[in-house]
Amino acid sequence: KDVSHLLDATAYLKGIAGEFDDVKGAEHPTTLSSRSSLAYSYSCADQVAEAIDICEGMLPECQRVLGPEHPFTKQVKNILEMARREMNQSTASSE
Repeated sequence: KDVSHLLDATAYLKGIAGEFDDVKGAEHPTTLSSRSSLAYSYSCADQVAEAIDICEGMLPECQRVLGPEHPFTKQVKNILEMARREMNQSTASSE
């Protein structure tokens, strides 16, 4: 699978997430959204460890700021679960 275009998008999203963090703060919904997009992009580009790190870092913030039942918090949980499944499948297939 050719992921070069996804890597370009991921680099772009990383810059955007960093800018939102600097301008709006780490807990602003726009910043959280951009970090979620970055995590999803990493996952799609087969960089699931990065996706997991981002989601694990931001999930507690989402739960605290938005609440555990907020659709965005659930989206972050879904991305995290998807990345963990992908990581487990990758580990199992390499054994």
